[in-house]
Amino acid sequence: MKKTKIVCTIGPKTESEEMLSIMLDAGMNVMRLNFSHGDYAEHGQRIQNLRNVMSKTGKKAAILLDTKGPEIRTIILEGGNDVSLKAGQTFTFTTDKSVVGNNEIVAVTYEGFTSDLSVGNTVLVADGRIGLEVPGSEGQIGHCKLQSTG
Repeated sequence: MKKTKIVCTIGPKTESEEMLSIMLDAGMNVMRLNFSHGDYAEHGQRIQNLRNVMSKTGKKAAILLDTKGPEIRTIILEGGNDVSLKAGQTFTFTTDKSVVGNNEIVAVTYEGFTSDLSVGNTVLVADGRIGLEVPGSEGQIGHCKLQSTG
């Protein structure tokens, strides 16, 4: 009995009935749809395509919806430039939207960000490539120390 499942993320290059049929033949058990990309109509068509293929081939696959989670964004950065961080440096997050961000501080869109921080938490940024440890926070300010630069 096979316990391991093969999960395939489906996008524009793999959404056709032809490709889905090939993937089912190759052992796909689960079609994953990433809702961080695409819209409901696109994903609806992908689901319909899979159902058509399953009907034609008699093969079955589950559908996994990976829903978009909350996004916390930085607000304004000095000169529109990226922030440059170095391992070991202190970096500050604030919910004060009037702050113009730079290599030492940045404002974020989520009002509850700093109140959700606890000493010892790790904040991940840049899709998890950069980690910052939280030594403390107060009011609208969250202090962090850079652990890794990705």
